[in-house]
Amino acid sequence: MEYRVICIGGPTGAGKDTIASMFLEQCPGFIRIPRSTTRPPRHNEIPGFHYFFLSDHTFMIRERMGTLCGIDHFCGYRYGIDHHSIIDVLAQHKNVLGIFGIKGLELRFLLPEPMISIYITAPLQTLYEHLTYRGDSIEEISIRMVAAEKQIADELHLFDHVIYNVGTVAEAVRSFVKIVS
Repeated sequence: MEYRVICIGGPTGAGKDTIASMFLEQCPGFIRIPRSTTRPPRHNEIPGFHYFFLSDHTFMIRERMGTLCGIDHFCGYRYGIDHHSIIDVLAQHKNVLGIFGIKGLELRFLLPEPMISIYITAPLQTLYEHLTYRGDSIEEISIRMVAAEKQIADELHLFDHVIYNVGTVAEAVRSFVKIVS
């Protein structure tokens, strides 16, 4: 079966963005569709690539219009998936990659094409180190670490495949490519 949509999930700090970016460099046949969020961008995030950064009001309007699905709340912010963007890309006969999290699994029921889900995770100490390196505040790291532990316990078994990002990023990307192909 050829998968036209890849849904990536995993706890905060697991390397999802890094692995996805490196995969896209190696497999340019995929278009990255970002989630929408109400949180402010981090210093290295590109609006429209990593996320669509929306005000609370705009997010609420899009949610009411039915443009957003997979609505999620995480660390005080809202996240959603613009499934119409995915359908538009699929209609152009292109493949989709998205870091949609657990709520992305809802897309299975909304999309006309097959989807594969990949969970990327790492040991809690590694997640902590990634969040520290990223520059998150101690308070935010504490909140995210509690959430990460719960995410791993609750979500890991719901995905089609799991990648443990414990070696080099290149190894994780090779595992990702192997799963997709």
